[in-house]
Amino acid sequence: MNPKDQLRLPLILKKIKIIDSKNKTLIGLEGTVIKETKHTLTIKTKEGTKKIIKKINVFELTFEEKGKTKKIIFEGKNIDKKPEDRIKTKIK
Repeated sequence: MNPKDQLRLPLILKKIKIIDSKNKTLIGLEGTVIKETKHTLTIKTKEGTKKIIKKINVFELTFEEKGKTKKIIFEGKNIDKKPEDRIKTKIK
């Protein structure tokens, strides 16, 4: 599977980290996605639960594929739609 195809799937229970943001206090925030809406991700972190706006952040997604840990970096604006609508969308 092409790594970008991971972004077409729902992000629930995936590990994610913010590596750049318009809100500089969010950089470095990491955790597990527990809820996803059209414009937000809710991430469970060590400090608690945080609701994050997708389009102002750059994320690093960590996932397993064939027993290997892989990472992909993507801009939140590329996934700023409902998870069910992303399935049929080409991700940049």
